[in-house]
Amino acid sequence: MDYLFEAKNFALTKTSIQLLRRKFPYKKIDFSNVVKIQLKEGTEVKLPFVSLVFGFVLISISIYLMIKFYKLPEGSFDSKASGQIVLSLLFIESFLIGLGGYSIFRALPIHDVVTFTLNNGRKESFDISGTIHDNKIDLLLKYLSELAEPGKLVVDSKYKS
Repeated sequence: MDYLFEAKNFALTKTSIQLLRRKFPYKKIDFSNVVKIQLKEGTEVKLPFVSLVFGFVLISISIYLMIKFYKLPEGSFDSKASGQIVLSLLFIESFLIGLGGYSIFRALPIHDVVTFTLNNGRKESFDISGTIHDNKIDLLLKYLSELAEPGKLVVDSKYKS
């Protein structure tokens, strides 16, 4: 397909926005269905509150396991099997803390995103940090301003050159 602009997760054509997975389009959004386009700092997670709660629950479980583990009486781990249990428990706690931290990080509104608000109220957000890193943000702004109807494009001052 011939795109005017291509990012990691979306591409722009003359009439639509193509949502991409591994460079292949899986969904098409016509510009006529777009109410507003925003370039801002935000999150690409659809339900950030759920992601935050999930992250805090995983970290809380890990902390609870650590407290329970360290309150065991001395001498409980004298055999070789108990050493394996300790390593397994430490691995599980590390995994839970890592997954919880990642879930919280993805939900925080600190990422550079483009958000397309549709007629039905749904929002599609995509990370544009790769576009910024490749110095293609001006090209993205140029095509969005050409393709979007006047007044639909809202750009934070951070992205204006």
